[in-house]
Amino acid sequence: MAELINARELRFAPDILNVISPLFYYMGYIAARISVRSYDQAVYFLRQFVWPILIATPLALGQSLGNPGITQLVLAVAPGAGATRRLENDGLTRATGLVGHWTGFGAYAVCVVAAAVALLIISKHLGLRRPRLALVTLLAAAMCVISTLTLSVAVAALAIVLCCWRSAGLGRQLLIAAGVLSATASVVFGSLIQARVDQQFTDRVSRISWLPDWVPDTLNYRARIWTEQTIPMVQDRPLTGWGTNLYEGVYLGLEGQRVYPTQLLWHSPESQWLGSAMTFGLFGLCAQVVLLLAIAHLLISAHRERDSMLIARPILMLFVMSILVATTVPVFTNRGFPMAFWPLLGVLTGIYLSGSRSARNSAD
Repeated sequence: MAELINARELRFAPDILNVISPLFYYMGYIAARISVRSYDQAVYFLRQFVWPILIATPLALGQSLGNPGITQLVLAVAPGAGATRRLENDGLTRATGLVGHWTGFGAYAVCVVAAAVALLIISKHLGLRRPRLALVTLLAAAMCVISTLTLSVAVAALAIVLCCWRSAGLGRQLLIAAGVLSATASVVFGSLIQARVDQQFTDRVSRISWLPDWVPDTLNYRARIWTEQTIPMVQDRPLTGWGTNLYEGVYLGLEGQRVYPTQLLWHSPESQWLGSAMTFGLFGLCAQVVLLLAIAHLLISAHRERDSMLIARPILMLFVMSILVATTVPVFTNRGFPMAFWPLLGVLTGIYLSGSRSARNSAD
């Protein structure tokens, strides 16, 4: 409804496919939910879920290290305006993988981290041999996260592992893996990581006077975008927003008849919450918050149930970290996170509902 109202008032063609795109993610959730009803089935599902990261890893490494052949291949399969612009301007290369953007690719890799940890937890609980695939994909996903040079997704991945390492049986293996990962990252990405750090604290492009010096540049420029552009634009149309494909006009050229906000300069709202308010207004933002509250209730309830607690812990941690990351990244509506998160949520729901149903039948 917000899109139709905006299209009429702002004179643009409504993008119905964009509006209904969450239905495709919901189909993935339903497919996983009706397919997985036990931990044995979850193990099989998660094994198939995590292994594609092994294909993404060499592509991410090649792209971040500047291999021209791999870079052109990645951009041909999954083009992204930000990655193309950085390549043309010789900017700091950040892996976008087959997602098209570094934050979306990093968010997908974090979902794989959660899935690999869940696989380790379930295998330990069932008394199965520790799956090597889970360990390998966990390391591969961590390398993909590092290759994006995105602090928020790196913190999210680390938090999931640290929260679940004991239940996953990661003791000595975690220390060894951390050592190998640190050594590899310092050798492969050392110069890139140093350049990224210098970019945040030395070669600043933005500086907000009311923020202290220890705040990195990535938050400085977001604060400037929010205060100078995004928040004033939300205030101009608070109820229904400005419609879909608003920011694409910065790159692809403004539609001739469409009404745009005069403050629109940057290509992203740099926040999930402000982005939802910009696109669909407070109506859309409130609907999204209600949906996230429903997901939170499901995850907390599943974590309290003995039958679903094992797989609920890493997914709950994934959700909590994603809520925090969403402050500075439109994580729930990017290309990488939803396609991975919703099937994982479906697996958890299938096990949770099966356990609840079995408990009710036993009580009867």
